[in-house]
Amino acid sequence: MFLDVAPEAGTAHVRLHNSAWWTRRIANSGRKVCYMFASWLEGSLEYVARAPGRKQSLKAREVYCQAEGTHDHCLFEVTPV
Repeated sequence: MFLDVAPEAGTAHVRLHNSAWWTRRIANSGRKVCYMFASWLEGSLEYVARAPGRKQSLKAREVYCQAEGTHDHCLFEVTPV
């Protein structure tokens, strides 16, 4: 779920519920496990930004992960490089 997205600025915050990488077995592991989605977010938002002719390099990071045990979802942040 996109919380906010601004293709012209190259920014976004994305909440991920029920990740394919999170399981009850690793719940409360204290570590991030869904970071693989970061590259997908970078690529897809760079593609959207290019549509009107802008070229941007973006970086996504997993701010926190459901597997860390403190939230019921993961949060990603996308920013320009």
